[in-house]
Amino acid sequence: GQAGITTVSRVEVSKDTKWAKVWISIVGGDDDAILKVIEKNMYDIQGELNRAVDLKLVPRLQFYLDTSPRYAQHINELIDQIRKEDEQEN
Repeated sequence: GQAGITTVSRVEVSKDTKWAKVWISIVGGDDDAILKVIEKNMYDIQGELNRAVDLKLVPRLQFYLDTSPRYAQHINELIDQIRKEDEQEN
């Protein structure tokens, strides 16, 4: 399934404010499926932003998957594994 917790982890707006890169972090879901749902609903998401923000030019959104939280979790698991192995040896 595609269910999961999706969080905006970072946004970078271009200097001319025409584009905004939006990085999302997904926990407990199918990354590809969730990105497809976001892309499928891009016009609705953009429309909500246009209505919510009072700017002359609202940036066009581009979504990217932020894998850094998952990588950090993997590193923590490796460190825990090394500690356990070290404790067993001593």
